[in-house]
Amino acid sequence: MIDTSNRACVIETMGKDCGYLALVSAIACGDDACIIHEAQYNLQSLSKKLKKDK
Repeated sequence: MIDTSNRACVIETMGKDCGYLALVSAIACGDDACIIHEAQYNLQSLSKKLKKDK
């Protein structure tokens, strides 16, 4: 959601093995991506998506 300056923010939330807090925070802020413990992800695929969206 910081698309006006082409920056990325990394935010770490508490919860260790529970990504609920991170997920609801990402939804509330309108983030483009959220990596949580419960979901598998591929960094190359995520990188391509974020570069394409900019």
